[in-house]
Amino acid sequence: IFNDAVDYFIESTKHLNIEKFLLPVGSDLFHYDNSTPYNSTTKGTPQDTDGVPWQDLFRRGRQLLIENIDKLKEIAPVDVVSLVGNHDETKIYYLNDSLYSWYHNDENVNVDNGPSPRKYYHYGVNLIGLTHGNKEKISNLPLIMASEVGTLWSITSNREFHIGHLHTKREIEYRPTDEYNGVIIRHMSSLSGTDSWHKSRGYVGNRRAAECYVLDKEKGTTQIIN
Repeated sequence: IFNDAVDYFIESTKHLNIEKFLLPVGSDLFHYDNSTPYNSTTKGTPQDTDGVPWQDLFRRGRQLLIENIDKLKEIAPVDVVSLVGNHDETKIYYLNDSLYSWYHNDENVNVDNGPSPRKYYHYGVNLIGLTHGNKEKISNLPLIMASEVGTLWSITSNREFHIGHLHTKREIEYRPTDEYNGVIIRHMSSLSGTDSWHKSRGYVGNRRAAECYVLDKEKGTTQIIN
C-alpha cells in the first residue's frame, strides 16, 4: 500500500518541475518498540501484532524506505526527516540512523536524524513544522513555532504544522493576532488498518489515506494530492 501511494504521487506530479522531496519518516511507523516480555510501545503499552519477529519487521521497514527513497531521488533530491512517535521511539532512531549510514555519501539524499521532537522545514515562503503531536497542546503549536524558529517565521508567509498521532483528517487555522498570516495545523491521515484493540472500542471508519503536499516557493501550498 505504501509503495502504491508513493507511485501514485510520483505519477500525479510528473508534469511539475519538482525541485526536491521532503519525506518525514517515523511517527509510529513500527507500531511497537519493545519485544519482551510482550510487544509494546516505548512506555510499555501492549500492542496487537501479527506475530512477525521484530527483527524481520525492522528489516522490512528499512527496505521499504530505501526502495521508495531510491524512486524519489531519481527525480529530485530527497530530504528525509526523522519524527519521533510514542509507539516506537527507539526503533525509529535506529531506522533513520540506518538510512543515514546508507545514504551518507549520496549527494541526492539528506537524512536528519536529530533528537528534537519537532522539526522545521523552510522552502521559499513556506515554513513547515513537523511533529508527532502527542505531547504538545495543539493550540500552542503556532507560538512554539514562532519561538523556536523566529527568524524563519519572520521571512515566511505560509506556515503549517503537519502532525500525526490521531490520524484524523482535520485542519485548524490559528490567527494569534491580525498581523500574523496564520498557521494551519494539518492532521495527517494513515494508511494503516484497524487492529483488534481499536475495533473493540469502536474506533473504526477513519479513511485509510496518504497525502502529498505540493509547495511553491512563491505561492505556498498549491496542491494537496490524496
